[in-house]
Amino acid sequence: MVQDNVKKLVLIVLPANGQEISHVYDLPNIKSKAFKTINGLLNEIQEAMLQKNGKYLFALENPTIIYNAKHIIGIKIEGLSKVELQSIQNQMAKRIGFITKK
Repeated sequence: MVQDNVKKLVLIVLPANGQEISHVYDLPNIKSKAFKTINGLLNEIQEAMLQKNGKYLFALENPTIIYNAKHIIGIKIEGLSKVELQSIQNQMAKRIGFITKK
């Protein structure tokens, strides 16, 4: 059964070669599960970008591609509201040591 109201998360990776590669994820309808899915994806990317424990590779699906964080300029996030994005941004900033304004 296909659900028409499935929310989509789109991560657009911007590698140094100038391409834009989109990865589309279906998000669960339950808010806490959706947040857990988003958090898991962004944690893996964050660890690679910060090269924690020597890790600099991360994988995204739909399509499945393994990226070297050293060659990534940025990542765009689409499919979330401004409030959801702000909440995620604040949590990520705290994890990497930035102080957010209130």
